[in-house]
Amino acid sequence: MPNPTNATIAAYYLYGLEAGIVTLQQAKDWASSVVESVDSSSTDIIDVALSSGLPEINEKLNAVTGERDIQLAGKWLLNALNKEFSSNPLNVERITKQAMQVTLSTALGDDEYYVFDSIDDSLSLAQSGTYGSVEGCRSELENALSAYQEGFNA
Repeated sequence: MPNPTNATIAAYYLYGLEAGIVTLQQAKDWASSVVESVDSSSTDIIDVALSSGLPEINEKLNAVTGERDIQLAGKWLLNALNKEFSSNPLNVERITKQAMQVTLSTALGDDEYYVFDSIDDSLSLAQSGTYGSVEGCRSELENALSAYQEGFNA
């Protein structure tokens, strides 16, 4: 994988914050590490590192210049969800909803969205006792997320 741009990494944090996958501190830590590692960091990264709240950091992450590959950022976020789900498979509903939001926010396409939407629908039916099982939904989610093996290492 070629080196991702700061704009793509900023998109990872922007959409990850919106979906509740990453924290404000993780985004600030990334920006601080970029500032520390580069002799002449651009002011947009410095602005992210100095941001004080969620609205401000979202604005600053969105303003990071460069080529922004939001679909790659979305795949990284789905990989992060895959890792989280692998270590704690009890949060089927939350992770399914986060995956749906990521696919919409990062323009991954209708097919990807409907995979997670279908799991969400099946989960609702299973929880109400109408059809299927939560375990079956857990298995479907695990299978859907396993397609996202490429991740971003902050």
